[in-house]
Parts: sequence; C-alpha cells; structure tokens
Amino acid sequence: MRKRLTAVVVTLYTLGLVAACGADGPTVVNTLPVMIAVTTTTIPPTTTLAPDTEYQMYLVQSGDSVSYIASQFNVSVVDIVALNGLADADDIQAGQKLKIPAGAVSPGSSVASGPTTTSAP
Repeated sequence: MRKRLTAVVVTLYTLGLVAACGADGPTVVNTLPVMIAVTTTTIPPTTTLAPDTEYQMYLVQSGDSVSYIASQFNVSVVDIVALNGLADADDIQAGQKLKIPAGAVSPGSSVASGPTTTSAP
C-alpha cells in the first residue's frame, strides 16, 4: 500500500509541476503598447475676395510692410496676402508690385465721416 500511495503522490506532484509550467494553461501574448497618433491640419486663411476681384497696383517702398500697406488702403492683410498669393506676409521687397483690392481707399485720400443731423418736422 505504501508503494501505491507513493506512486499516487509522485503522479500528482508531476501533474502539478506540468500545470505550473503552463503546459495546458492560458496562452500569454506579448503586445506592444497602444500608440496614439496626433494629426495637425493647417487651414489656409479665409478671404472675402472673389477669385475675379479687380485690383489696383501698389509699388512697395523701402520700409513698407503688408500690415502698413493694408492700413493705408483700409483693407485687410489677409486680402492682400490672398490676392497676391504671398506665402509669407513678412516677405516683401522694395520695388515689388502688390495688387490692392479695388474699392480700397487710396493713401492720402480721406473719406468724409462726420456727424449727421436730422431736423424734426
């Protein structure tokens, strides 16, 4: 009986070792960590100009900037950049010709804007 008990114990011990080693246990899968991708999109500035907008020409002077020119003609920097296809508003040179949207106020001219009065009847 002792031999039989020893055989049973050895068998159970052997089965325990096999099970502990993962012979029939769950399968372990190595996975990489989850990676999150970030995408940026550059949205071009919008303009209020129609593609066939009429324009007047301006000859860039030394020291001019697009923002200065825009303020002189009472138009937006975005409109001048879009009309001229400029990649960089800060990259203009003296002697360069820029298109200025038609209807802009010419430098030196003034638009009368004063108070108005209405008389009561």
